[in-house]
Amino acid sequence: MNSLDFLVIFVLGTLGVVFLVYLSALILLPLAEFFRILRSSSHVRSIAGRLKHVDKLIAERKYLDALKALRKSVMAELIIAPAVVESLREHHQNVLSRCLVIAEELNSHPANIAEVERLLTERVELHVLLIRASESYQGLKNRRERSGKSFPLWSKTEFEKRSSQIRSEIKRNSTALEAALDHLFSSVASGAKDSITYH
Repeated sequence: MNSLDFLVIFVLGTLGVVFLVYLSALILLPLAEFFRILRSSSHVRSIAGRLKHVDKLIAERKYLDALKALRKSVMAELIIAPAVVESLREHHQNVLSRCLVIAEELNSHPANIAEVERLLTERVELHVLLIRASESYQGLKNRRERSGKSFPLWSKTEFEKRSSQIRSEIKRNSTALEAALDHLFSSVASGAKDSITYH
């Protein structure tokens, strides 16, 4: 085998490896996204399933136990799967509706339920903004790569800056939401003779 044959084999082999890596990425990236959505969706379903336990406790008139379980069913994790965001919005509406039912049964006033609802809605909207920013960045990156153009550094910097801003807003929302939830559940529980702490 002369050096020309070796060079041809080496070039073809290298191209083959690059092509295989490219094909693998095309297959594995959508699969990774699918499993990420599946995991997030499963987590939301699992937490939403706790509401059945809450309903059972309400039916048994164990209102303080129901409040404890309800407090734990608020999902504050970061969600970046688009298919899960709307499920999360619906789940939190269900949490608040049960909170009102318990407040009525205990003759208590859910002092700041409007604030909690606003913060939960804001949280979902921030998740949507983060998802859109990520999709926009990925879409632009893919288009540039398909057309054989390099991806500009300023685009990556802008995306990272925007993502950081949104994540900071989500963190701020989390802090405000935790305090508002504690106040809400304490005010609902105040209608009962027994005292309870929510953590």
